[in-house]
Formats: sequence, C-alpha cells, structure tokens
Amino acid sequence: MSLLEPYLKSLALYRAGRHWDAHEALEDAWREEQDPVRRRFYHGIIQLAAACHHMDRDNMHGVKTLARKALEKLRDCPSPYLGLDVARLCERLEVCQRTAEAVERGEVPAFDRGLKPPLEIQK
Repeated sequence: MSLLEPYLKSLALYRAGRHWDAHEALEDAWREEQDPVRRRFYHGIIQLAAACHHMDRDNMHGVKTLARKALEKLRDCPSPYLGLDVARLCERLEVCQRTAEAVERGEVPAFDRGLKPPLEIQK
C-alpha cells in the first residue's frame, strides 16, 4: 500500500459525502505518520471531515468546535500541500465556522451545506 493511499481514499469518501468514513480512513495513517507536517495536515483533514459529519446532522456546536480545531492544524501547513490549496481550504472552513456560530445564535435559520469546503486535488 502506498503511503498516500489512505489519504486519497479519505478524499474520495469525503467527496462522496461519506464524511465519517473519510475521517476513519485517515485515522490510522495519521497515528502512524512520523513527519510532523504531514501528521498535522492529516489531523486537520480528519477534523474537517468530522466537522462535515456534524454539518450533516445539524450539530452546530460540533461544526464550530471541529472547524476551529481543524483550522489550528491546517493554518500551519504549507499551501499547496499534497495537492490541496490549504490556504483556500482554511478560508472556506472559516466561513463554515462563522456560519455555524450564526446559526447557533439564531442569526441564520439553517446551515447551508453548500459551504462545505471541497477537497479537490489541484493538477
């Protein structure tokens, strides 16, 4: 198995809307990763997928908490990294976090799932 296989599988599951499975697909690779940058990146992607899982369940507290944690990890990663525009991903994730907070405060009636950050590899 290639070192990047769990990462690529996680991205495919995420794009298919299987956010919890995307989280799970990358968990072992994250735990075993020795490179500190890649480990941090994987952890951020895991937390992003978990935040999206909470979006699907209208759990805004989970969204804002996991989005914040993912941002803490991903902001320190180079951009691009492993084919993802990490800077743009962080921008989109910040919007998700702010929107979840606004929904919790009652300022926005519902979370727009179209705000989920895409995880597309840049060519």
